Parts: sequence; structure tokens; C-alpha cells
Amino acid sequence: MWEAEKAKEEFNAWHAPEAVVEILTAEEDRLVIKVTGTACKACGFDEYIFDYAYLLADLVGEVSVASIVDEGDGLRAELVVKPKATWKPPASER
Repeated sequence: MWEAEKAKEEFNAWHAPEAVVEILTAEEDRLVIKVTGTACKACGFDEYIFDYAYLLADLVGEVSVASIVDEGDGLRAELVVKPKATWKPPASER
């Protein structure tokens, strides 16, 4: 999913080294990311996951956060992607 990589590059350009996104798995409708960095883990570190989700949503449609797990060295999150509807002309016009 190229959109996930593009969103990751933009996120990391803005937030690194305080928060860095790594894509662990990417499927058409699900994405697992890990957020690590030097930011305070007790001060809303999970908000970085939502920041990434918003960047990705701008590219693909609706993105929701299904789960967040604290792994000690960072947070792992599963995101659910609902792509934008794409219009296709009727077969007779293709």
C-alpha cells in the first residue's frame, strides 16, 4: 500500500525523532504500525497514532484505530482502512 508509505514519510518528516512510525504489516484493509521515539510516553504518546491515521485518511479514505498495545519500547496499533469509493464509467463507455 503506497499510501501507507507516503503517510509514514510525511509523519516522520514532521515528528521524528520525538515519534517515528514503522509499518509492520500492510494489507488492503488493515495496517499494523509501531510508533517509537523520544517523546514522553505518559503525555499522550498515543495521539501520534491518531495523527498518522489522519494523514493516511487524506490519501485513502476512512481510517480507524482498532487497537493500541503498549510494547514497552513503543506502541503497536492496528488500523482499519475503508478506501474511498472510486467512480468507474459504465462498461459501455470504457
